[in-house]
Amino acid sequence: QYILVDEFQDINMAQMRILNNLTDLDIDKDKANIMVVGDDDQAIYSFQGADISNILDFNKRYPKATIITLKENYRSGSDILKLARNVIVQGTNRLENNLESVDKELSAQSSNKTGMVAIYSADSIDQAKAWIVESIASKIQAGQNPSAIAVIARKHNQIEDLLPFFAHHNIPLLYERRNDVLKQPPVSSVVQLARFIHLLTSGRIIDASSMLPEILAHPAWNIDPKLLLNISLATHNKHKLWVESLADYPEIKDQYDWLLEMVFISKTETFENMLDKLIGSKSGSSFTSPYYDYYFSQENLEKDPDTYIRYLKSVSKIRQKMREYSPNTTPDIDALVTFVDLYAKSKSTIYLVENEAGSINGVNLMTAHKAKGLEYDSVYVYDSTETTWGLKSRSRNRLLNYPENLPIADIGDGDDERLRLYYVALTRAKKELFISYSLSGNGSKLTDKAGFLQSTVEDKSIKNTKTILDESTIEDILWHEPLVNSLQTLKEVLAPKLKTYQLPVTHLIQFLDVTRGGPKQFLIKNLLKFPEAMSPSAVYGSAVHDTLHSAHVHMRKHNQPQAIEDIIGFFETKLSKGHLSEKDYTHYLEKGTDSLDVFLDNTYDNFSSDQLSEIDFKKQGVVLDGARLTGKIDLINQIDKSEVEVCDYKTGTPVTDWKPKSPYDKIKMYHYYQQLLFYKLLIENSRDYSKYKATVGAIFFIEPLDEDDTIILTNDLNNDDVIRLKKLINVVWQHIQELNLPDTSQYKQNLEGIKQFEEDLLDGTI
Repeated sequence: QYILVDEFQDINMAQMRILNNLTDLDIDKDKANIMVVGDDDQAIYSFQGADISNILDFNKRYPKATIITLKENYRSGSDILKLARNVIVQGTNRLENNLESVDKELSAQSSNKTGMVAIYSADSIDQAKAWIVESIASKIQAGQNPSAIAVIARKHNQIEDLLPFFAHHNIPLLYERRNDVLKQPPVSSVVQLARFIHLLTSGRIIDASSMLPEILAHPAWNIDPKLLLNISLATHNKHKLWVESLADYPEIKDQYDWLLEMVFISKTETFENMLDKLIGSKSGSSFTSPYYDYYFSQENLEKDPDTYIRYLKSVSKIRQKMREYSPNTTPDIDALVTFVDLYAKSKSTIYLVENEAGSINGVNLMTAHKAKGLEYDSVYVYDSTETTWGLKSRSRNRLLNYPENLPIADIGDGDDERLRLYYVALTRAKKELFISYSLSGNGSKLTDKAGFLQSTVEDKSIKNTKTILDESTIEDILWHEPLVNSLQTLKEVLAPKLKTYQLPVTHLIQFLDVTRGGPKQFLIKNLLKFPEAMSPSAVYGSAVHDTLHSAHVHMRKHNQPQAIEDIIGFFETKLSKGHLSEKDYTHYLEKGTDSLDVFLDNTYDNFSSDQLSEIDFKKQGVVLDGARLTGKIDLINQIDKSEVEVCDYKTGTPVTDWKPKSPYDKIKMYHYYQQLLFYKLLIENSRDYSKYKATVGAIFFIEPLDEDDTIILTNDLNNDDVIRLKKLINVVWQHIQELNLPDTSQYKQNLEGIKQFEEDLLDGTI
C-alpha cells in the first residue's frame, strides 16, 4: 500500500518498471502512495545501469506528487557548499533547470559555519602527491585523528600511485585494495618457476637458462649473493649457460636437483599437484620449495595477518581461475603459462578486492564512487585536472560510436555525470576542503586545471615538498638490490674483471642513458652479466649483420660480388640457428629477405674490395687517458689515402633526419651520432688504423622506408663533439673503476635528462 524508495537517483529502468507496475492500479487513480528520496546532483552510477531520467521525469509520471526540497545542510561549512554549488550549476540536466519550484541552494547548519576551501597547483604530479601526504602528515603530527581525513581520487590506479608516498611517511591507511592476483608475490614466484619449466621442456634452453639468476636471487632461496655473482662471472667467462654452470657448485646442489626433478615430473603431474610442489606445501624427493616458508610461515601470520590472508586468497583465486579455464580437462603446468600469457595479451586483470583495515585510525583513501554517503573533517580531492575529472576524461564506453539510426542514448549524460561525481567528492568535506592539481602529469604530459573550477577560488602554488619519491623505483630489478647495495662485496668480486675491462660504446651509452636505468642497469647488464635471452629482434639483427659481413668478405676475397641468392641463403641459415619460435622465424625470414633484397638493390654497386668490414678493436690497444676502449665497426670506407668514413648498419625502423621530432627517435639519433664519434676515436687511437682520420660517419638503415627506398644518413664528425665525448668517456671510466654508480632517478626520462646527466658528470656535480 505504501512504497518508499531511497537513493532514487540510482535506480535503473528495470526497477522503475516494477514501481510503475506497483502503482499503476485503478484504486490509486493518479495519486499513488509512493514516496521517493533522492538527489539528482548525486546520480553517479550510470555504469551500473542507473538512469537519471527516472528522477528528472518523476513529476511527469506522478504529476500530483508534492515536491519538498531539503535545503539545510548539517555537514559542510558554507564556503565548501558555495564551491560545490558553483561546480554543479554548470550541469544542464538538473531538476533546478527543469522545475521552477525547485531551488537547491544549501544553507550551512553545521557548527563550523564557514569551513575552509583551498585550491593548490603543483608543477608536477609527483610534487602534488608529495604535498598531499606531507600536509596530512603535519595534521596528524598536530593531533588530528587520521580517520577524520580522506583523500578522494577518480580512479583506483591513482590511489595506488599515492601508496608509496604514504608508506614513506609511515601513515596508517584505510582503503579498499584492488589487488592484481597475478602480481601477488607468491603467485608471481610460482608463475616464474612454471615458465622456467615450460621453456626447458619446450627445448628453449637459452630462454630458460636466462631466468635462473632472477629465480635464485629471490630471498626465499637464501643463497649468498656473492655466490650468485661468482656463478654469473664464471658462466660468462666460460661461455656456458646457467643451467650447465649450476651443476659445478655443490653449495646449491639440492636446489639444482629439485629444479631438474620439477622439470622431469611436470609432464605427468596435474597443475594442482605441481602448484603444491612449486609453492612448497608438498615436498619433492630431495628438497622442498622455499616459497611456502617464506610467504606462509607461522611467523608471517603472527607478524602481518592481513598480508598472509591476501597471499592465501591469491593462491586460492588462481586455482579457482584455472579450474574455470579448463573445466573439462586436467590442466598441466604448461596450461598455467598459457593462461597467464592470455591475460597479459588481452591486458586483463584478475582482481582480488579487499577492504584493507591496517588501522582503525587510518587515513581514508577512496574513489569518489566509494565516498558517496560518507563524510570527513578534512578532504583532499586529488588530481583535479581536465584530463582526470573534466571534459577530456573518457571512459571506454564513451569511445563507442553507435550508428545514427540506432536509438541508444548515454543514460549517464557523460559531461554532467563528471560534474556530479566531482560534486560528490567536494561535499564529503565537513571542515576543510583541499583541491590539488598539477601542470604536468605522468610522462611530463601537460595538463590543465578542470574547467569547471576556473572561476571559483584563487589558486595557491605548492612551492616546496620535503620528499618527492622516484616513481620508477625500478620494480623489475628489486630482486638484485642486495647485490647492488653490497658495494664492498661487489668490488671484491669485480676487481679481476675491472682490471682487464675495456669500454665499448654500447656500455658507454647504457651508463649514460637515464631513460633505460643508467648506471644501475649498466652494472646489471654489463658488469655482473646477468644473462638475458636474445629477443627475436636481436637474433634478427645479428643474422643481418653476419650476412652483410659475409658479403663484404666475399667481395674482398674474390674481388667480385656474391650472388644475391647466396647472400639470402646465408641469412636464412644464420636465422635458423637463432632458436626462434616457428612464428618468429617465419616473420623475420620474410622481413629480412625483403629488406636485404631492397638494400642490396640500392647499395650493392657501392660494395668494393677495399672496404673493411666488422673490424674488431679488442686487440688494437686503444687507450684514452687510461680508459681502455674496444668495439666493432660494421664498415670502414676509404675516402682517400688519409681519410675514411665510418659506417654502421641498423636493422630498426629507419629515421629520415638527424634531428627527428619523435622523443624516442631523438634519443636514438643522439646515441647513433655518439656511436660514430666513438668509432672515430677507436680508429685514430688504434695500433693499425691511426694513420687515418675518420672525418665522416654514416648510418645505413637496412629496412626500407617504403618498398624501394633505402635511408642512409651521413654526418661530419665534429671535433668539438669529439673533445666532449673524450672527456665524458674518461669521467665514466673513473666511475666504473670506482664502482661509483650515481642515482639517476631525478633526471627527466627524455633526451634533455640524458644531456643533463652528462653535463653533471662533466662538471663533477654527481
